[in-house]
Amino acid sequence: MQTRCPSCETIFRLPEEQSNATSGVMQCGICHHYFDAFAARIDKPDRRSSAHAIKDVLVEKSRELAARDLFTSLKGAYVHAPSGTSWWATTLWSVLILLCLTAMLAQLAWFYRMPLSDREELRPYVLMACERLPCDLRERSDRTQIELLSRDVRSHPAIQGVLLITATFINHADFEQPYPRVGLQLLNLTGEVVAYRHFEPVEYLNRGYQEPALMDIDVPVTMIMEVVDPGRETVSYRFDFL
Repeated sequence: MQTRCPSCETIFRLPEEQSNATSGVMQCGICHHYFDAFAARIDKPDRRSSAHAIKDVLVEKSRELAARDLFTSLKGAYVHAPSGTSWWATTLWSVLILLCLTAMLAQLAWFYRMPLSDREELRPYVLMACERLPCDLRERSDRTQIELLSRDVRSHPAIQGVLLITATFINHADFEQPYPRVGLQLLNLTGEVVAYRHFEPVEYLNRGYQEPALMDIDVPVTMIMEVVDPGRETVSYRFDFL
């Protein structure tokens, strides 16, 4: 609603419910004169809007009554479970959930036992578990850390038609790792492979070899092998660690 101060003729716009709360008496903020807001009102109330407001209130009330009836019917249909056995049922379900979680974590640890064993801080625990469980655990291996220090392929000084192979390599990794398979490729003048042979650790180690034998860190290993000479086409060779 809009009303005008009769003293300074300042027009004010204020909610009608605010005027109802003070019975229409208000103080002008300009000249501080008290006057009756309803008597000095300059706009007329819209009867049509009042009728719509009353209609909206009735509709809202009917909705509230319908919702209340629905809630009452649902509440009456709800059946409470007996509470006498809830404590042991809750305990039983908690134990079952913990057992399922434990089994799931154990399966994940079993599946990822190899990556877990590669972590230095977890490897002792994985090894301890594998001592009690029937699980196989490979040793850590990084062939890129094995360096070939020297190599030599020549005709055998005492046996005709045989090559004498000598190679020395070392493990630069910060952990012990299994001895590698050593691959030897004999190449011709154009770089084509004339002959190929790979040697297992049990073949090239001079000392007694037993699984799982591991290479020490930064300790050179020398292999000496004899193979059949493929002929004069061989002019170069290459070693690989497998």
